[in-house]
Amino acid sequence: LQLLCRGADADPAALECALEQFRGSTNMTDQMGALRAVVLSCPAAVPDIVNVRQQCLDAFYDQWKEYPLVVLKWLRLSAAQPGMDADGMARLMAREAFDLKNPNKVNATVFGFAGVPTQFHRRDASGYKVVADVIKRLDSLNATTAASLANHLFTNWKRVAPAERREAMRAEM
Repeated sequence: LQLLCRGADADPAALECALEQFRGSTNMTDQMGALRAVVLSCPAAVPDIVNVRQQCLDAFYDQWKEYPLVVLKWLRLSAAQPGMDADGMARLMAREAFDLKNPNKVNATVFGFAGVPTQFHRRDASGYKVVADVIKRLDSLNATTAASLANHLFTNWKRVAPAERREAMRAEM
């Protein structure tokens, strides 16, 4: 389904197929697979894809919000969606699904965002700032989780290229 969705800009039926799978799924696993295809694999050139993604994410959350482990999957996928930036992360973290006091929700959201190199390692270094801001806010609530995030995401700053991004990453530490 994800491979099919990659061609959705050339063949609108591909997106429709994924949406049918999403809407017609009778279990969370199948629905999450279809959601992942729509969110992660449909090209930006597909008409109205940003709204379609958000509608599917919202529908999935509304259906499964009573299941904490599913909400973690939803947070991670939401944070990893194409085009996620500081404003998008702020909106995601303002939702009822996110709780800065819950380490699993923080990890799912931050690692979802940072797991997409084009978002975390943006040329303007704003991805580093997004993550560093979360770590700074988290430090007073849960220093252990904050330290773990910093350790996993910022200790490799010496290997980041080019030098401007390396220095931006170091500055956020």
